[in-house]
Amino acid sequence: MFLRFVNLADIKVYLLRKFTWLFIFSLILFSCKKEKLVFSAFELNKNLSCNDLYDNGFKRTFGSDVFMIGKIMNDTTVHFQISEPIVKNEIHSDDFYEEIRIENDTLKKESIYDEYLKKDALELNDSIYQLVWQNIKKQKKGICREGVIIWKNFMIELDKSEIKKYRQTIDISKYKILEIENPSSYDLDSFKVLNLKKKDTFYCSIYKQNQKYYMSSTISLR
Repeated sequence: MFLRFVNLADIKVYLLRKFTWLFIFSLILFSCKKEKLVFSAFELNKNLSCNDLYDNGFKRTFGSDVFMIGKIMNDTTVHFQISEPIVKNEIHSDDFYEEIRIENDTLKKESIYDEYLKKDALELNDSIYQLVWQNIKKQKKGICREGVIIWKNFMIELDKSEIKKYRQTIDISKYKILEIENPSSYDLDSFKVLNLKKKDTFYCSIYKQNQKYYMSSTISLR
């Protein structure tokens, strides 16, 4: 019987090739892994999709002339504008009126949903929302089929005592505060924030609305 001795150099080459393929495979898996969704004032998920938002509890809000989906998270509300898809059977509040005959035989339009129509759609739980507006799964299918995210707004409620100190809460190791040349006279404060790592710039304002104070940051994706 003849014994074949394997050259030590050949073993090293084999192990190196095996390690290289494992490394490449790991990179492919890592690149395919979904980016963790972050809904903060000065962060933006670049690969975020309309479907991702619906999968994380977002739904359409009404009252504006653009497609907006949003979610309320404690004292924070996040909105995303979606490019307008072609949606059949668009929803209108008139669709929810029923005719009720009254004593003088005239007809009066009265909504059985008035209590909910006056509220922000995002404040309704899913069962009431779907009763008043639309099945969320059908809504997702219609809006996300062709619509893409084009704008983000982050809004957080502040205490009055936080207004003047808000800039001091921004982590300057991650973000840079930039002044705005012609700030709006309606805002209590306005500025821009540059994300130093991702180079995204957010337009920010602090304002008073309905006796409450808010900080809002916005950014366009398109």
